[in-house]
Amino acid sequence: MKVLTPFALLAVATGSAADSPRFAAAQDLTVEKTLSSRVELELVDGVMRAGGSDDPVPDGFELKIVHTRSLEVTDLYATVGEDGLRRIERTYDEITGGFDADVVEDGDPEDEVRETFASDLAGEGVAWTWNSDEEAWVATSLDEDDPLDADLLDALHFDYDGLALLPDREVGVGDTWIIDAPQLASILGLGADLELEAQGNDLADDIVPAVMCATPAQATDTLSGEVVATYVELVEDGGRFARIVLSGEVTASGDASEQMLRYNDQLDADESLQEARITTSIDLEGELLWDLASGHIRSLTLEGPMDLTLEAEAEERGMTMELELEFEGHGSWSCTVE
Repeated sequence: MKVLTPFALLAVATGSAADSPRFAAAQDLTVEKTLSSRVELELVDGVMRAGGSDDPVPDGFELKIVHTRSLEVTDLYATVGEDGLRRIERTYDEITGGFDADVVEDGDPEDEVRETFASDLAGEGVAWTWNSDEEAWVATSLDEDDPLDADLLDALHFDYDGLALLPDREVGVGDTWIIDAPQLASILGLGADLELEAQGNDLADDIVPAVMCATPAQATDTLSGEVVATYVELVEDGGRFARIVLSGEVTASGDASEQMLRYNDQLDADESLQEARITTSIDLEGELLWDLASGHIRSLTLEGPMDLTLEAEAEERGMTMELELEFEGHGSWSCTVE
C-alpha cells in the first residue's frame, strides 16, 4: 500500500504543472466532508448446514437487502509546514446507518426489517499526526481527559481527502495512472469499524437474524485488483477542476465477526455467533473531480454491479450451524467536500 508521507504530499503539491491534480492544504484550512454509500443486494443462492444435513434456500424464498451508511466530518489542517502536512484534526459530526430487508415467500410478503444505526463516535474528535520515526500517521483523541478506545482509533481510516488517488507524477489531459485496490479502503470501507449500534429491535428476528446486516463496508481487510484513472477533461465552470474517470475491478474480503457479536449482545439474539466473513467483487466505474485552485478533492463517485458472499457460523440450542449466502446487487459510494 502506498504510504502517504508528508514529503510525498509536498512533492505533489509543489509540482509546476498548473493543470495537474495535487494536494495543497493550507495552514488552518477547514473543510467539511460527507461520505455515503448504498448497497442493494438480492439473495440468489444459499445453504444452511446443521446436524449433518444441508438445507438449501427453498424455492419461492426471496430476500432483498439495502445497506446505507453516511458519515459527516469536519477536518482542520492544523499543522502544515515546509515539509508538508503534519497534523489533521477531525470532528465526527454525524454517523448514521440503515438496514432494510424484505422477505417474500411464494410471492407473498412474509417479513420486513427496518433498522437504523448510530455511533458514539459522533461528536468526538480525532487527530492524526505524522510520526517521522515510525513513518506512519498516528491517531489520538482530541479530548485528552476522556480518550477514545485505542482499538477504535487503530481501526479508523485517515484518508478522506482522496490523497491515495493522486498520481505520483505531473499529469495532464489524456494521461492515465493505476490506483491499487487497497487505496480505496477509506471510501469502500466508509470510515472502517465505527462501532455502529442498532437503535431498534428489528434484527432480533428468526427469519432475518443480526448477521444479515454485515455490510460490504466491513469487507476491506484485504483488497485486490486495480482501478485505472484517466484525466479526461479540464473543467472551467465556476472554478478550475480536473475531471478524472475511474474504472476497474476490485475484490474485497473481511472479518465481520466482532461487529456481529456486538449486534447480538445489543439485541439479546438467540443465536451465538462464532464467525462471520464477507467476500465481495465489484466492477467499479466512477469519477473524481479535483479542485485545482484549492488543491483538494471536490467530489468522488463510484458505483457498479457486485457479487457478495456471506459465510457465518453460529451455535443455537447446542447445535452448530453454518450459513453460506450468495447475493448479487449494486453498490454506490460518494464523497463530497464543502
